[in-house]
Amino acid sequence: MSNLSTLAPTPPATRIHAIDAVRGLALLGIFTVNIQSFAEPFGRFILPHPGPNESALDAAGFYVVKAFCESKFYPLFSMLFGMGMALQWQRAREAGRPFFGTGVRRQLVLLAIGLSHAVLLWYGDVLFLYSIAGMILLPLLRAGPRTLLMVGGAVLMVTVVLTTGLGVLMALSPQPGDSTPTEFPRYDDPFGAFLKGFEGKEMEQGPSSPLWLGTETQAYREGPYDQVLKFRLVSWAMMLVFSSLSFGWHLLSMFCFGAALLKLGIFSPEGARLRRRLLLIGLLIGLPLSVFAVALPALGKPGMIAAGPLTILAGPLLSLAYLTGIAILAERGRALWLTRSLSNVGRLALTNYLLQSIIATTIFYYYGFGLFGQTTRSERLVFVLAVFLAQVGFSAAWLRLFSFGPAEWLWRSATYLRLQAFRRAAETSASP
Repeated sequence: MSNLSTLAPTPPATRIHAIDAVRGLALLGIFTVNIQSFAEPFGRFILPHPGPNESALDAAGFYVVKAFCESKFYPLFSMLFGMGMALQWQRAREAGRPFFGTGVRRQLVLLAIGLSHAVLLWYGDVLFLYSIAGMILLPLLRAGPRTLLMVGGAVLMVTVVLTTGLGVLMALSPQPGDSTPTEFPRYDDPFGAFLKGFEGKEMEQGPSSPLWLGTETQAYREGPYDQVLKFRLVSWAMMLVFSSLSFGWHLLSMFCFGAALLKLGIFSPEGARLRRRLLLIGLLIGLPLSVFAVALPALGKPGMIAAGPLTILAGPLLSLAYLTGIAILAERGRALWLTRSLSNVGRLALTNYLLQSIIATTIFYYYGFGLFGQTTRSERLVFVLAVFLAQVGFSAAWLRLFSFGPAEWLWRSATYLRLQAFRRAAETSASP
């Protein structure tokens, strides 16, 4: 049985700050993508092209986010998660501490947080899936970087095959019409009307069907909570199905790649050459392929089918450019204002991720300002930037007083089965 008195989280002084900085950047990119699903019905969020009623500015925003953010920042965040797990395993081994039991508890606590987040706030939660993929990665952490790269590559190929099959199914499914309604009839029971729509042909276009769009929009915009909860659970179930067919496999492959890169010393002084190589690969291969993948759906159904697997491959390559670019800036002491700001946000990654959900749902859902389905894409991108800048200020102020964010404190305390020192004063007084 493990001695719990020897178990402790990583102290701030031994953190790899480049990882925190990249994690902060990933949170900005993820929120840039996620904001669409906070503010719009599921059927609009999954459209492979801008809405027919969008302005040129909004259409440009769609393509910029598609090319440089979508399927780039969740692979980046996932690689960082794998790196974090590998780093914890290495430090536990060096200290002669058991790790597996702690690692299992850590993932179980994350699973509980993710489940609560998905059910109570937002269906797009990734924490639930991270915990499952993390459980799978745990026994693989003993492997060397070559084995981890091979496992990650094999899982990535499975993802490509599944994504291609999913693309074929979507291409063969009825496509949304040329016009998307913006005004809908009102329903006494939106979810009841939603279920009744499956009895006829009103749901042939799936989430993009006018009835689905209308009932979901009314529920999120006007409430009450039970209506929102029912639609959220439907969307979450669809996300879980999609994850089993593609997204979840991609996460696991990125976990493996991240753990391998950490073991290869990507953040060590000896890893400078590796960082430069990965930066070039990301810029010279990942960037053009990502842009090309966004253009492919314009070629019709064959392009739609090809875009999915190409994005699965190109996205992580561009992610590596983001990762190594920030790491090189941190290594050379350049743009310190940027790397320090991002690092503060990244140190509170779980808190800031959950805060983004709380703030966004307050703005767009009925219990706040009720702006669901009423904002433009460009307005939402301005909102994302404003929220992130606020999080930069909040994170810096918080870390002057506290060692962890509130969500991190809860996660660590539950993992290590004892309350962690929260205030910096308590942390300092406890130091030898």
